[in-house]
Amino acid sequence: MPNLQVIVLSLGLCAALSAQQKIGIVAAREASTASANALRLLEETFQRRGVALRRIATAQDLQDDELLLTLSTSPDGPAESFAIRKTAANRKTAITVTGVGETGLAYGIFELLGQVQAAPSPLDVYRAAAEVERRPDVKVRSVAMSLYNRDLERDWFFSKDFWNQYFALLSRSRLNQFSLIFGHQTSYFAPVFPFMIDVPGYERVRTPEYSSDDRRKNLEALRMISALAEQWGIRFVLGIWQQHANGYGRNLVEGLSYEDLFDYCPKALAILLKECPHIRGVQFRMNSESGIQEDHQNRFFTGMAKAIRSVGRPIWTDFRAKGLRPETVASIQAVGFPTTVSTKFWREHMGLPYHGTRIDPLDKQRSYRRYGFWDLLYQGHPYDVLYRMWTFGSQKILLWGNLDYTRRFAASTHLGDAVGFEIFAPLSQKGFGNWRGGDWRIFANRELEHYRWEFERYWAYYLTFGLATYSPSPSQPVLDGEFRRRFGEASSAMREAYDAAGWVIPFLTAIRNPSSSNFRYWPEMDTGGLTDRYIQLGSGDDNRFYRIDEYVADTLERRFSAKMTPQEMASRLDGWAGVIRAALGHAEPLLNENRKEFAATRIDFSVLAGLAEYHSRRLRSALDYQFFARTGERHYLLSAIGHYRQAVEHWTAIVKWTDGVYYDHMVFNRPPEQIGHWKDELPFLKADLARLEEIDRVFVKSCEHPEQA
Repeated sequence: MPNLQVIVLSLGLCAALSAQQKIGIVAAREASTASANALRLLEETFQRRGVALRRIATAQDLQDDELLLTLSTSPDGPAESFAIRKTAANRKTAITVTGVGETGLAYGIFELLGQVQAAPSPLDVYRAAAEVERRPDVKVRSVAMSLYNRDLERDWFFSKDFWNQYFALLSRSRLNQFSLIFGHQTSYFAPVFPFMIDVPGYERVRTPEYSSDDRRKNLEALRMISALAEQWGIRFVLGIWQQHANGYGRNLVEGLSYEDLFDYCPKALAILLKECPHIRGVQFRMNSESGIQEDHQNRFFTGMAKAIRSVGRPIWTDFRAKGLRPETVASIQAVGFPTTVSTKFWREHMGLPYHGTRIDPLDKQRSYRRYGFWDLLYQGHPYDVLYRMWTFGSQKILLWGNLDYTRRFAASTHLGDAVGFEIFAPLSQKGFGNWRGGDWRIFANRELEHYRWEFERYWAYYLTFGLATYSPSPSQPVLDGEFRRRFGEASSAMREAYDAAGWVIPFLTAIRNPSSSNFRYWPEMDTGGLTDRYIQLGSGDDNRFYRIDEYVADTLERRFSAKMTPQEMASRLDGWAGVIRAALGHAEPLLNENRKEFAATRIDFSVLAGLAEYHSRRLRSALDYQFFARTGERHYLLSAIGHYRQAVEHWTAIVKWTDGVYYDHMVFNRPPEQIGHWKDELPFLKADLARLEEIDRVFVKSCEHPEQA
């Protein structure tokens, strides 16, 4: 039996309850465990509601009118599962939270905390608590963060407070893995090793822009971050995506040749893993973008696998599928430890929550596996499969949190008995390429910041992805409690706004996809281009969604298809926009406090509603213009101009919402062509509208005076 620590909480209630409620908490927790951290947050919540804490020696010391809350771990059941039970007998009431392991208990405590936060005042903990039993539906629930910019990361990368707050959010969200990625299309931290450690025999390797003190601080930060993750029940994974600069900007490392990498990198990896004992996983990029030529892949990564093996502790490994060769898989397996192969879920964007329905023709030709699972799931494959949704291709700055979406996504991650998924943190590409733009915040208007750290405004993103994939139930007290804590009586309306807004970007990515690359397409700010380009844009799934020119051709030639038509796409976008605006209207008069967060949220959701309405009008305009081009009937052209004029009005409204609010020169993709703001696109749209109007003028003139045409 563990030693039990008993904590008595006295909770003063309002006069509506007959007597003062007291809560005795029985728990045996070490201070640095996930459940101890969760218990601390539970206690802080009670304190904010006027709770006085009193500790006693044993549960037998409880008084007759006290509620007993028992927290314990159990070895029985699936890892990370938990149960909450209630009993009432002989005027005694008790709540028991039991978790499988420290992480399971932490999840149970957070569930109880959510139930309490979701309850209206006055608080009655026993009534607020609900019996429940949950177990993880998806085994690996991972979020990744990439490092891109020294100036922007200086404030938070070294901060223990930042990482404690961040991992607390991940733990409450039941996200159980965190990957910190070094080197993604950048020379910054490429490779990570020279920026942190020395390798014997390679004293010539230098990082001129980083002093010895800088390198020591980097290593200490990595130690601190990985240790804190473990204390919150989160597996820390070191992502090493590049082994040298590989032409992505100026090389920040001197004295390291290509041939050196085959000896240097395995030695360096072994040293770094020993220096940071809480690193529990390593993730590799495998194709030539890693800096290793694919003909040399087997040799290099077999050496890296042996280095991992030499450390002498279990380390989860992820070898990305893109460019991964069969002989490399065989060699890694021969080293003798389990491996995971990860593949992209919906190209490099946040599409709809189902797998793509076709193999990309170029991938099939090259057998390259950039997108999808297409040849990874053969019977008896000797590795686990993980699906990576590249949310940072789409969800860069605007708020997102759609539980219905993530519940559907959870089901998709089971295909082929896969072990789970990884998403990317919002703002992951901020300041891409170490762009020297200074220390900029996304909000130019700092009065809208209702948080200390920028990640905090994306709480709904983390909670919806994590909670629904842990347990895809529509009942999520942790999420309900967070909405009530933030928005009070307006929580239901704000939940409705989040749900509707959460479909806009994934749907736009699905129906209009100018590029599979997360660097070339930013759907939060993409106009779709000029009319001729908009007409010919493919989709994220050409098996389900019509291109406009394809639809017009089928209509005129009387061919039939089950694909979604442009009119249906436009109607869905209009529907979501209407729900967003109505929900915000319902919420505003119900707010008594926290109006700063509502103001910031309203801006984001007004942008998303505006994007939905803009693309609805562009779809209709492009459709009518294509009918005009094929038939020569002017009424189609006039309709196209009318819809385009409305589209420009919606984009103008987006500019008004965001001008002076968001930073003017946001960098989330490759600079300099991907630096900007919504207002930068407006002149192009006005010019395209003027072009359509000029086409009509010329068309009318040609009809009236064909000899002058």
